[in-house]
Amino acid sequence: DPFALSLLAIPVAVLVYRRLHHIAPRGQRADLREYFGGLWGIIRRREVLALFFASTSIFILLYGAYVTFLPFLMAGKFGSSPFEIGLVMAGLSISTAVTSANLGRLARRLGETVVLRLGFAVFAAGLALIPFAWTVWALAAPAVLLGFAFATTIPVVQVLLAEVAPDDRRGAVMSLNGTVLRLGQTLGPPIMAGVHRIAGIDAVFWSGAVFAMVLAVFMAWTVKR
Repeated sequence: DPFALSLLAIPVAVLVYRRLHHIAPRGQRADLREYFGGLWGIIRRREVLALFFASTSIFILLYGAYVTFLPFLMAGKFGSSPFEIGLVMAGLSISTAVTSANLGRLARRLGETVVLRLGFAVFAAGLALIPFAWTVWALAAPAVLLGFAFATTIPVVQVLLAEVAPDDRRGAVMSLNGTVLRLGQTLGPPIMAGVHRIAGIDAVFWSGAVFAMVLAVFMAWTVKR
C-alpha cells in the first residue's frame, strides 16, 4: 500500500523531537497585539507578498500542470503504462535532489534572486517542451528541467523569507508561507482543468509556460536583494 509511506512521518517526528534543539529569542514581551501588529508590518511588504505569491504559483504549476496532467498526456498520446508514467515522473524528483545538493554553490555564484528568476525561466522551458515530445522517453528532458526549476525556486523563496523575517516572527512568516503553498497545491488542478476544458491538454502546458515566464519577470521587478 503506497499510502503506508506516510507512517515514515512517525520516526521522523521522534527524531526531530529528540535531536532538534531551538533556543527561543529572549527578552520579548508576550503581547499578542504587538506580535501580530509586527507580523502584519512584515507580510504587507511588497517583497514578502511577492514571495508568498511565488510559493502559491510554484505549486499551481507543479500540481496543476505536471502532477495532474502529465499522466493523462502520457496515457492518451503514447499509451504509457503506469510503470512508464511513474518512471518518467520520477525524473523530476531525481533532478530536484541533484540540484538541491548543489544549490548552495549556485546561489553563492549567482545570488538568490538570480537563481529564483532562473528557476522560473527553466520552469517555462520545461513545460513548453512537453507538448512537443515525440516519444514517451523524450519527456525525460522536461522532467529534469522541471526538477531543476523546483529545486531553484521553493528553497530560495524560503531562504529569502527567512532573511526578511526577524527571529521572533520567523516561525509565523514561514507558517504563512506553508499555508499559501498549500493554497497553490489546492488551486492548481482545478485551474488547469479549466484550461484543459477550454483549450485542450497541450494548452495546459503552454499556459503554464507563459505563466512561469511572467513570474520570472515579476520576481525581477519585485524581489531585489
